[in-house]
Amino acid sequence: LPVVVGGQWTLLRPSNVRSDYPDQHNHFNARAPIMCSLSAGTVVAILEPIRVPGPGYWVPIKSAGK
Repeated sequence: LPVVVGGQWTLLRPSNVRSDYPDQHNHFNARAPIMCSLSAGTVVAILEPIRVPGPGYWVPIKSAGK
């Protein structure tokens, strides 16, 4: 898993922030409602990744306060 919990990450491209991650509880919906969009260059803090079905992870983020 190539992230460090508590670390910061600078977005390389614009990204949508979704309200939920794909899992059994929402029938594996990867297109949950968009809460906001972040621009390239936005710095975010990495929270504890959530394992999702298949080979992936959902990585929650929060404002890095900058």
